[in-house]
Amino acid sequence: MFVYRTITRYNDTGSIKKRHGGGHPTTATSSEMVRKVKARIERNPRQSTVKLAKSLNVSARSIGRILKNKLQLKPYKLQKVQDLTLAQKATRLERAKNLKHLHVGGMLENLVFSDEKIFTVQQDVKKQNDRVWLKCKSNDNLDQRIALRKHAPASVMLTSRFH
Repeated sequence: MFVYRTITRYNDTGSIKKRHGGGHPTTATSSEMVRKVKARIERNPRQSTVKLAKSLNVSARSIGRILKNKLQLKPYKLQKVQDLTLAQKATRLERAKNLKHLHVGGMLENLVFSDEKIFTVQQDVKKQNDRVWLKCKSNDNLDQRIALRKHAPASVMLTSRFH
């Protein structure tokens, strides 16, 4: 069979090199689908691949291939950061300096530690599941990679103290 195919290929093309274009044609990763995915990701880079796949009626695996292979995007984890004002940052720096001076001067002998658990009403960010699709990490796209937390959201605190 190999010899037959080689002779047939030579008679048809004048060469024994393999013809290109064999195999199953691409459907889900076509250039039209790549354009659709690119437009949707540019509109909302935090959209999950599963939701994107359902809205475009393709498999999540195909969407993942398009994002990684065709568009060269990577899924980055969202970073939780405290939403501090400039005054709050200055206050924190001053308090840290005061604590350092007290420690150096030996004034912190009777220090009390406590275990605390705060339950807050705030946007729930699951670092394992929530991703944002971007080309690279940079300061230009920092606002897309962070999830802000407010200084004083509604919350309940439970404490236990020990010396």
